[in-house]
Amino acid sequence: MVTLNPAMQLGIDKRVGTIDVGKDADLAIYNHDPLSAYAVVQKTLIDGRVYFDRQRDIAERSEREKEKKVLIDKLKKSAEKKPEDKKPDATVPIGQKPAEKKPEVKKPEEKKPEEKPKPPALVSSTGGAQ
Repeated sequence: MVTLNPAMQLGIDKRVGTIDVGKDADLAIYNHDPLSAYAVVQKTLIDGRVYFDRQRDIAERSEREKEKKVLIDKLKKSAEKKPEDKKPDATVPIGQKPAEKKPEVKKPEEKKPEEKPKPPALVSSTGGAQ
């Protein structure tokens, strides 16, 4: 994304640099100066497609809240049913009979990093070099 002057310097002003039909552009439309602390994006367009529209977003918020509430209720109901539906042999892996126990596999011992030797203690002496 470049404005007209850099596009002219780069020799790509036929394709980018201004908002014209047939040129590549990604746009973000604000309600104030984009550098203002009060600026809010109203619409975002990328490759000619609307990716965000504040008016549509505001209109759809109530639908999303309803959907969110339904999903949360569904999750709570499924969490309440789980303790009742608990199977007695739920810990037995699939394809293995309850009487069979899988032999335990010993893990190789982890090697501890070797300790580096400590440097010799410095002996302080009064006076000059010895």
